[in-house]
Amino acid sequence: MKFNLHIDQDKFPKWIYAGFDNYADKFRFPYELVLVEKSLLYKNLIKYSNIAKPFSKPTGHYYIGLDSPSRVLDSQQLSNHLQSLSQGFSELHFFIGSAYGHPNNVKSYFDESLSLSSLTFGHQIMIPIMAEVIYRSYTLMIGHPYHK
Repeated sequence: MKFNLHIDQDKFPKWIYAGFDNYADKFRFPYELVLVEKSLLYKNLIKYSNIAKPFSKPTGHYYIGLDSPSRVLDSQQLSNHLQSLSQGFSELHFFIGSAYGHPNNVKSYFDESLSLSSLTFGHQIMIPIMAEVIYRSYTLMIGHPYHK
């Protein structure tokens, strides 16, 4: 299962990369966490939505928009949800929006939207936060005691 974290930006402060890498380096095959900066996939979703053109998703891929307000899951619920998705999908794509969120027309391409909290977080800080959240779910899926 490959977890892709998409953001339409690059060149973050070093501590953002360090926070992400701290968790991404702990994943073991067949799991993987990848940061996709200046995401071409996200740019294409925006482009296709602006011209109202259908976008065909690759088989086995599932798109999750991180957006507020959306459904909020606790760590165990998220892990269970990702575990169930892993039965039918080989790659999960999490999309971090800009400071203004996701354009409304792009949201229609997401299979679902999730929120981490009713709080608002800056999009840059979401990179290490999501890395930790996904890592926590991964450890629950494999029975690792990290989450306790």
